[in-house]
Amino acid sequence: MNVNENEEALEVLLILRRRLLSRMANVIVANREALLNGHSEGNNPLGHNADLAEIIKSLDEIDGLIAGLVPMAKEESASDSSQVSTDLTSSTQSNERDHENQPDDAFLRFRQLVAKDKMEEASRELSRTLQMPLDRMVTATRFYVRAAKADTSLSGLLSSLCSHIGEWSEGDSMRVLIRTFGFQAVESRLAVKVLQARDNEPYETPIGV
Repeated sequence: MNVNENEEALEVLLILRRRLLSRMANVIVANREALLNGHSEGNNPLGHNADLAEIIKSLDEIDGLIAGLVPMAKEESASDSSQVSTDLTSSTQSNERDHENQPDDAFLRFRQLVAKDKMEEASRELSRTLQMPLDRMVTATRFYVRAAKADTSLSGLLSSLCSHIGEWSEGDSMRVLIRTFGFQAVESRLAVKVLQARDNEPYETPIGV
């Protein structure tokens, strides 16, 4: 699979994922009373609804495919850009504590919260950092957790992105965010703009986790 095919496959999966999430929201709202008041075996309120169960199963399968493509896309696209390849290679080899010592790491607190399994707080932190709706950041956080398990260099990529946001092209920065959080093109472009604006602001030491 070449670079274009890999990126196109990721784009297709992300679109399917978004559609399934929208469909899931509709099913949940339509079955609100049954979900809140119904009884099911194994204390699983979602299990009695076949449509909802099938959507959840499909989402798990799509997330697994995306997580598998993420490291492949990173490796292939890195060879297509010498500047990004150098930066990503150095970030992969760096110790995590070195990244956390960088004062311009916008995602430091987010990663700390994820490491402590505080997913709700991590989602709120990501929403604050990227100035995006919380519900979308909940999905992005879950995507990051799964992708990071498949590619342990993602944490370093986020630090490297923040360090080089003023040097990398918008396209390269967007690709990192897409592979890290599962963003679509419009979302990743908005996130890059926020990070670029943040890069021009005075640094403030983040509040401890």
